[in-house]
Amino acid sequence: MRVILETEVFTSQKIKQLDLIALIKFGIDERHLIQVKFPDSVEVHDWLNKQSDGIREECELSFDSGYRLDSDGYGKFSPFTIKVGCVKEPQWNQKEPFLPLDIALEFLTQPFVIFVENRRNDSAFLRATATGWRKQELEKLLKKEWVKFEAGGGMGEILKYAEEIAEYPKKYLRHFVLFDSDAKKPKMIDKKSQKVNQFCEEKFIAHHQLKRREIENYLPIFALREWTKLPNKEPKDSRIKKVKAFEELSLKQRHHFDIKKGFQGDFKADKKEMSQEKEYQLVGDFYQNVSIEVRDILVKGFGGNIAELFKEKDFLIKEEWLHKDKSLTLELNTMLERLLSLT
Repeated sequence: MRVILETEVFTSQKIKQLDLIALIKFGIDERHLIQVKFPDSVEVHDWLNKQSDGIREECELSFDSGYRLDSDGYGKFSPFTIKVGCVKEPQWNQKEPFLPLDIALEFLTQPFVIFVENRRNDSAFLRATATGWRKQELEKLLKKEWVKFEAGGGMGEILKYAEEIAEYPKKYLRHFVLFDSDAKKPKMIDKKSQKVNQFCEEKFIAHHQLKRREIENYLPIFALREWTKLPNKEPKDSRIKKVKAFEELSLKQRHHFDIKKGFQGDFKADKKEMSQEKEYQLVGDFYQNVSIEVRDILVKGFGGNIAELFKEKDFLIKEEWLHKDKSLTLELNTMLERLLSLT
């Protein structure tokens, strides 16, 4: 996050000096970009000269870091910005919120929360699909505990949590909500997911609704091929057949297929609307061109543990696999850059 200090904070008698120094220290740690509105002003130089040699040097390094990272690392995206000055009340409802020093310090000290449906699987998904400098930045923030994952345990809980933080800018401005679309086919987004998306948009809560059905639909085909070689209760030949059958689907079908439960998952949900003879005619005519043989192989899907492939301690998804899926990297890179810009 970019933090711009108004000149008045260096001259006001009401400012607590230890609070000001504590805020500037965020720049030394490269947690936030600390900048001064008029860095060459007499007021700023006078304030620096009143400090001990050690504090003055650290403050100057903090400011230098703020401008350097803004043009280098953070120059890759546009950081969210707040201004800090001598105002009585926080002015949250601005493009760049204007905050008193004590409120700003409290706000910037909070860890940034990525709120997901399933903390273990969704956090592994985000970390495994991050690429290049985005991955390095995300891992650094997680290691320092400046960013953390929290979970809601389903779409209903996601909405409840969003409702809880919606009226508190100092909370929702330190959050990013990530959730599945649960879309059975393109543009057929689940009603619960759409409700969460609409609420977040109305309340200006940063969020991303996945374009594909679930996180499992972002597993590269190369990862599924490697999965056939891993120790598993299911015979290797059976897994190889599943992957080959999955490759017979079109890209859009792969993006919306119920990878965990297979065709039977959608059939159970839609059973009231179809006869037994039409078991495979799911989601309208979306899979109409898929052969009976392929449908038979994929009827039970890949199992509920397939998301374990995202957990890098057990299995490594290679970055080159991700780059071969251009729609995946376009969506997830854009999403992650926005997320990082808010931290």
